[in-house]
Amino acid sequence: MKFFIFKYSKSFTGFILLVLFLSALLIACQSNNTVQVKAKISLSKENKDISLKNVTMYADGDKYIIAYIKAGETITSSLWPKKNSNPQLTILYDFNSELKEWSGPEMPIGKGYKIEIFIDKNGDVVDSKVTS
Repeated sequence: MKFFIFKYSKSFTGFILLVLFLSALLIACQSNNTVQVKAKISLSKENKDISLKNVTMYADGDKYIIAYIKAGETITSSLWPKKNSNPQLTILYDFNSELKEWSGPEMPIGKGYKIEIFIDKNGDVVDSKVTS
């Protein structure tokens, strides 16, 4: 009886080691997406009564949503677009009950970048700066 338990235990241990090895091999073979889009949005402080509502930043496959940005505020976010996709940033927001959309420049696939966006007192993007 001892022999059977020992034999069973030995083969079970071998099976567990094989599963762990194959799992580690699969994890090592997968390449993680390292493309990051760092976005920074600033709203003008010229008029303290303005705000942006329902702000959505989108880079293919990832999005960041914030309910409210007040005048003079700056928000930042990191987005992780899908692997091998266009990491172009798009922003949707509500300004004085008007839905506005802005898309940044097309960026190379597989390359991350930082983008700073400035929105004026009329709710329009008036300046953007991209750095790699």
